[in-house]
Amino acid sequence: MLAETRAELDEFHTSSKELEEELIKEIDRTEKAQQDLKVKVAKTELDRDEWKVFLHASSECTSLINPSQSPNLYRYRPRTIQPPPPCNESWIHSDKSLRN
Repeated sequence: MLAETRAELDEFHTSSKELEEELIKEIDRTEKAQQDLKVKVAKTELDRDEWKVFLHASSECTSLINPSQSPNLYRYRPRTIQPPPPCNESWIHSDKSLRN
C-alpha cells in the first residue's frame, strides 16, 4: 500500500513537472508575442503621427492653391495611397492672408 501510494505520488510529481514546463514555455511564447505586438503598435503609431504631420502640411499647401492656375491638379486621383507631390511655390496664391 505504501509502495503504491509512493508510485502514484512520483507519477504525480513527474506529470506536474512536465505540465509546469509546458506552461512556462507557453508563457514565454505569449510574452514574446506581446512584446512583438507592442513594438508593432509603437511603429504604427509613429507612422500615423508622421502621416498626420505630412497630411496637415499638405493640406496647408493645397489650401493656398488657386484652382484657376492649376485646373489639372484636381483631376488626378492616384489609385494607391501615395504622398502628394511637394508643394510647388508657383501654385501658391499670392495673397498671404489666406494662410491664416
